[in-house]
Amino acid sequence: ISEHAIKVLEYNALLALLAEYAKTDAGKFSALALKPSTDFTLIKKQIEETSEIYNLISLSEKLPLGKLEDITPLLLNQQIGGAELAPEELLSVAAVLQSAADVFNYAKANKELAPRLWSYAEKISPHPEIISEINRCIDPVDKIVKDSASAKLKELRQAKKRLQDSINKRLTSLINSADLKSAFENKTITTRNGRPVIALKSNFRNVIHGSLLDKSNSGFTSFVEPHIITESANELESARYEERKEIARILRELTKNIFEVKNKILENIDILTRIDLTNAKAQFSFDYKMSAPEINDARNLNLIKARHPLLMHFVKNNFSENSFLSIEEVKQKVVPLSIKSSEDLNLIIITGPNTGGKTVALKTIGLLALMAQTGMHIPAAKGTMLPVFNKIFADIGDEQSIEQSLSTFSSHLKNIARVIDNSDDKTLVLLDELGSGTDPAEGAALAEAILKFLHSAKAKVIATTHLGSLKTFAYSTPGAENASMEFNEKTLEPTYRLLVGQPGSSNALSIARRLGLNSELLDAAEEIISGKETDSAKLINKVQQLRVEAEKSIKRAARLKKKLRKEIAETKNEKEKVSDAANQKVEFILNDVKKIVDEFSSTAASAPTPWNERAAKLKDKVCEICAGTPLAQQREKFIEDLSEGQNVFVQPLNCYAQIKSITKGKKVVVVESDGVNFKVPFEKIFERPFSRPAVKKKVEKEKKPVKKVIKKRSPVNIKNFIKNLKVGDEVYSKTLKSVVKIEKINLEKQRLTVNFSGFPAELPFATIAKKRTDTDCTDFHG
Repeated sequence: ISEHAIKVLEYNALLALLAEYAKTDAGKFSALALKPSTDFTLIKKQIEETSEIYNLISLSEKLPLGKLEDITPLLLNQQIGGAELAPEELLSVAAVLQSAADVFNYAKANKELAPRLWSYAEKISPHPEIISEINRCIDPVDKIVKDSASAKLKELRQAKKRLQDSINKRLTSLINSADLKSAFENKTITTRNGRPVIALKSNFRNVIHGSLLDKSNSGFTSFVEPHIITESANELESARYEERKEIARILRELTKNIFEVKNKILENIDILTRIDLTNAKAQFSFDYKMSAPEINDARNLNLIKARHPLLMHFVKNNFSENSFLSIEEVKQKVVPLSIKSSEDLNLIIITGPNTGGKTVALKTIGLLALMAQTGMHIPAAKGTMLPVFNKIFADIGDEQSIEQSLSTFSSHLKNIARVIDNSDDKTLVLLDELGSGTDPAEGAALAEAILKFLHSAKAKVIATTHLGSLKTFAYSTPGAENASMEFNEKTLEPTYRLLVGQPGSSNALSIARRLGLNSELLDAAEEIISGKETDSAKLINKVQQLRVEAEKSIKRAARLKKKLRKEIAETKNEKEKVSDAANQKVEFILNDVKKIVDEFSSTAASAPTPWNERAAKLKDKVCEICAGTPLAQQREKFIEDLSEGQNVFVQPLNCYAQIKSITKGKKVVVVESDGVNFKVPFEKIFERPFSRPAVKKKVEKEKKPVKKVIKKRSPVNIKNFIKNLKVGDEVYSKTLKSVVKIEKINLEKQRLTVNFSGFPAELPFATIAKKRTDTDCTDFHG
């Protein structure tokens, strides 16, 4: 990726924004050092990792990673046999290890939702024993070794306190002596070189026997250690020395424990840094409502409602002096960019007025490509697609160099020379104001030659220009397309919307006229332009008008097509409803006729010939007619195609149930509904109900609630209830919500066979209860 492109696309400014989301020092450094990758597999993997943590953030599952110092220098600079780590340094190590443990537990708890995160976190070695020992020994507030760090340290500090109290008591007594009242400069006990002293007026120096340790600058005050406390002061100094030795020993021991697992801790830091960086990408994406781009290797570029992230950041933080805008408000103010370039479309030439947003469009495309190849989400709608570019070049803005005495034109040519020498079919080239800075005719010729060369190299090129002749080039070149930045001539303001397929114009005369420039002058200018307008330019304008009209017609046709499809679907549904209703009515009528004919035939069977024969023939004829109706034929096909696992509508249950087994000889199926098996004859099952069962709304009458007395039975009574059941008894089925009669009892399988709506059903003991009464609602689980 060209360093020049990195600079002009402001990629480093984006990384600085990303680094603000990192929680660790190492994570911030890694964010600032990020480089785009060209490895297709790695890029997809990194985007998926970002998406995983993004999804966790969306579920309010934020990564438990606090602000951490980078302890790597501590671990790399210290030697096992060298100086011990200071208490605050030990606390920093403990904080890192604790964060490692927290991230490990977090990732483990969410490994189903974020398996890639867990694949890193499971390699963490938290070392809870080191965390525990540091927390036991070091005070996190005062950052000193605790008294409880060792029994010896506690004893030494207690002895030190006793000695200090004894010394203070003696000195206080001496200072408060009435006989020596005029000898003291003040009554403060202080120290010199770590030893306790009192302040005497120098002319009273000899009234107290002691050692002179210091004098004031004026010489009027002498700081004396009285001999009465010298022995205790010596003991105090010895205790302090022993205390320092014990503290050093404890710190060395803690340091040794850390350095024994130094490499593991460094590995933890690497893992935390990587997770912190991915979390920063995800949090950045979440805050700016970004989405994961679809990465492809087919050279398809399709940005949908894309926005420049730095522009969004600027608007968000600088639009109002008193408050920040929400990201939704920012999205309303930053005009989105949509642009599509397939494998066959390699060149897009954008024309239009200055300040119309052409340069921002180029920078948006380039920066979003860099973001995607860094494993980040981008501020664009879902469905946005980007290829992986091995090379990205950008020639944007005024690159004039005073130091090198290069003109703008020379600087552009120098950049473009690098582009031409290195472009291929995996290259993205962004060229701003191509052909400008020199004679228009020569600039146009050179620009067209550059575009032809890059186009033949199959590079993905997006260029902006003011040169009208390049519009003709785009129209006449396969794989090239014109585009423009929309301009509102009424308000004289750009809309910043990119219109692909439509060339733009500078609108200079239109702007000048609306700004009040002399009308005669403008008329003359328009006449000059009209006279110089080439046939090609006229043709382009005509083609453009036809294209706009064609696009409007296509959109109108698409709307009509959609409306027609909807109407056809509605007509088809209505036709099916009418047909079903008619077939159903015929079926019901013929069934009624069949019942009457069956009764008549049965009665006429004993009648004398030929009446009995005629009755039988009538019955056969009616049966033949009934079998030939559309619904009967559909039903015959339905019965023939029955299979296990199929869902069918069971008429007595008024619901769908799944077929468990089929016995075609007996014309019955066993179906399962709510965990209960029912044996149902073929004539009671259907592909769908003839009409949906109407759900009657219950009209609730106001009535006082009636308290039901629930009698609970002991386990002995339940067993007796089951034991005393017999065929013919009635029980209540909780599943069927009905009273049913027992046909068979299987104690071994703990199931009953009951009769429900005329067909058998198997019920587990656990789903039945004693037949309900008004005051008895006995329920049990066997």
